[in-house]
Amino acid sequence: MCSGCACDRCPQNTIARIEQNFETKSINALDSVKEETDIVADEEDDKIEQLDPFEDINRKIFVFNMFFDKIFIRPIVGFYDFFIPSCVQSFITNAVDLSFSYLSIVNSLLQLEFEKAIMHTTRSALNLTFGMCGVVDVSDKIGLRIEFDGFGKTMKHWGVPQGCFLMIPIIGPSCTRESLGMSVDAAIDIFVLDPKHMKWLKYKPIKFGLDYINRRNAYSGAIEEIEEFFDPYAIMRKFYYEKNK
Repeated sequence: MCSGCACDRCPQNTIARIEQNFETKSINALDSVKEETDIVADEEDDKIEQLDPFEDINRKIFVFNMFFDKIFIRPIVGFYDFFIPSCVQSFITNAVDLSFSYLSIVNSLLQLEFEKAIMHTTRSALNLTFGMCGVVDVSDKIGLRIEFDGFGKTMKHWGVPQGCFLMIPIIGPSCTRESLGMSVDAAIDIFVLDPKHMKWLKYKPIKFGLDYINRRNAYSGAIEEIEEFFDPYAIMRKFYYEKNK
């Protein structure tokens, strides 16, 4: 036993040396992973910036949107969230979602996703009949959950790229593909499916308004967090692209 000595063969010194080497290698490995992660993050940021050729005007619209949101939209959403009971909010959300459900059926068929089309149809039928015209989301309670399919998803399904990043006044972040998709969905909703009963057209803004308030209320926490960053525009742009890859 080489107690208290610096002998290389001493078990205690050998263990200490192994632990030191392991710690050094671990630190080096972590540093290497961090560097690679930083490089990948920088590359992603550069790629996102390249997809934003209209950044100057987009930033101006973003400033306007934040001002408009603070002065007009936020008080409305605050009033809605404070005075409207959560159960009533759920009823409104479910009814509005049901009113858009046929668009999911149409777009699922355009994507040749027949199973999804059947699921959307089944979900709509259940909510329309057993859910008191969509007020109660019966299908969600039995586990039949499926996301909305708009024309933007249809274009994505057939390989249409995202295109340029766009900041739309009042609406918020979007891209070329999604903006075109929203326009087509709105046109179908307003003109195509009900062309002979234009008297219902005056009620469309109410539906779109309720949908906007619901979505804005759902993202309230995320918007408040984004506002705390040094460059909230860049964070919102990155958040949008991460969510819509």
